[in-house]
Amino acid sequence: MWFAVYVQAEEAKVKILEVAGDRVDNKSKLEVIRQEEEIIRREKEERKKEEEAERLAKIKVLAAEAAAAADVVQVLVNAACGLREL
Repeated sequence: MWFAVYVQAEEAKVKILEVAGDRVDNKSKLEVIRQEEEIIRREKEERKKEEEAERLAKIKVLAAEAAAAADVVQVLVNAACGLREL
């Protein structure tokens, strides 16, 4: 993610200025914090979408298994009805 790299670069600038003894204004620090929060929000959103996709895939598998089981039951019922007619 390019945004994460940008934030890391901004954070590094702030730390370099602090280590060098230069004053870093609170506005710059606050901007870095806001950007980090945005990255966290995006990552959470992405994780949530991935989890939803995984749940949907599981539901599809279960639905397919249920349909297959229903087909088997129908075959057995039809076979049982056929035996009664004999």
